[in-house]
Parts: sequence; structure tokens; C-alpha cells
Amino acid sequence: FFFPFSGVMLFAISFVAILNSLGHMGDAPKMKLTRVFRNLVPRARHLHHLATAIYKEFERTYVPQEQRHSSKKTAFCYSATIQAPRNKEETLQKSDVELLCFSLIIIQSWINPLKNLSHLITNRHIHVLSNRLLEKLRDLEEGIQVALRVLEKRSDRHMDTYSKFEVILPADGSVMKVPGLLACFRKDAHRVATYLNLVTFRRFA
Repeated sequence: FFFPFSGVMLFAISFVAILNSLGHMGDAPKMKLTRVFRNLVPRARHLHHLATAIYKEFERTYVPQEQRHSSKKTAFCYSATIQAPRNKEETLQKSDVELLCFSLIIIQSWINPLKNLSHLITNRHIHVLSNRLLEKLRDLEEGIQVALRVLEKRSDRHMDTYSKFEVILPADGSVMKVPGLLACFRKDAHRVATYLNLVTFRRFA
């Protein structure tokens, strides 16, 4: 006697559950994007901290005290040809996709130089740090690529990136020019962290 009524109730409950699940499906891309960006900013900051650590360790190990100030002077950073924004005003004018693309290009531009740097360094501790730096660089590159894939589905704008950026290290194996290279990388790591932090703030603040 009660079975038909129970069947109707069961159907109604199931129908409501299906509607709720369909509604939550629309939230999935947003949740994925939030998770991606919440991971990106700490990765970028960690990369900058690691770059600072290896710079200081390299300087302490290889550069005499009286030469440390001059070793920090760099006339030209290898990534200077990348037309990325260099001040607050320029950065704020760029879209989220543009800032992600610039971040990716900057990160990719350092992959080969850091590979070469790892081969050049003989100090075991610094060698381990440089390998770790390269690993974190690759990790951040992958994270930015994921974020771009998600965002570019909603944008008709696309910017080319390049995966190779040649940097010629001293042919004689000298390490005295390396501090300038590391100073450039540390500056670029901070720049990428700034871009990613701005994109995250725009979307989730």
C-alpha cells in the first residue's frame, strides 16, 4: 500500500540530488583555477627564496669579501630582451593571460642557463642547490602552463612562448661572472612572483 508513495519520494529525492550535482559541476572549473593559483604563488616565492639562498652561498664560497660589491653589478641581464612589464604601471595594464605568458617566458628563458650553471659549479652543496633550483623552476613552469590552459579556454588572446633561450657562460670555466647571472635570476624570480601575486589578487581577493 505504501510502496507507490515511497517510490515517488525516492524519485523526488534522486531528482533533487541530480540537480544539485549538475549545479556543482559548474563550480568545478572555478575550484580548479583557485587550486592552481593558490599553489602557484607559494611556488614562485619559494623559487625566489631559493635563488637568494644559492646566490649568498655562492658569493660566500667563491667571491672574496673585497670583490663582493663589484660582483653584484650586472650591465645586462640575459632576459632583458623579453618585453615584459618592468614597473607597476605597465604591470597593471596587462591582462591576466598576458602576465601568465610573460611569467612563463621568463621562467623558460632560465632553464638552459641553470642547466649550464649546474655543470660549471664544483662545490657539492651549491651543486645540490642549483639542481634543486632547476627542479623548482620546472615545477613552476608546469604550474603556469596549467593555469594558462584553464584561462585560455575563456580568452581569445594567445601569446607565443619559447622554450629555448641561449646564454653563453664563461668559456674558460670561470665562476667570477656567475654572481651577476644569479643576481639576474633572483630579480626575474621576484618579478614572476609579483605577476602571479597580482593575477591571484585580481581573481580571488
